[in-house]
Amino acid sequence: MMAAVAALGTGLVATAPPASAAPSDCRLVPEAPYGNVGGGGVFCPAGAGTFTYRAVVDCYDGYPNSSNPQYVGTYEGPWVRASLTEDTNSTVQCHGHVPGSGIGFNARIELG
Repeated sequence: MMAAVAALGTGLVATAPPASAAPSDCRLVPEAPYGNVGGGGVFCPAGAGTFTYRAVVDCYDGYPNSSNPQYVGTYEGPWVRASLTEDTNSTVQCHGHVPGSGIGFNARIELG
């Protein structure tokens, strides 16, 4: 019986979740001041905690002049629950007037 309890205790230590991180450990794409063709998002590593978040991205249209993109709107990605065991992400697609002309700027995280 004692051996079973000792083995169980050892198993619990070996399968402990990664150390908890914080929302600040999540990566934003695009990082300011750069743009990202197609949109943007928030990517949180495993162990980021158990908070709920979503990406918020300002979207622009690069058509017809990619050197002077026009503001389209601010869009939110889906709500996602960060995980202690898996990488998670919330992404936003920016669509322009023609395929491939949407550009995401100023990605940020919103906590739920």
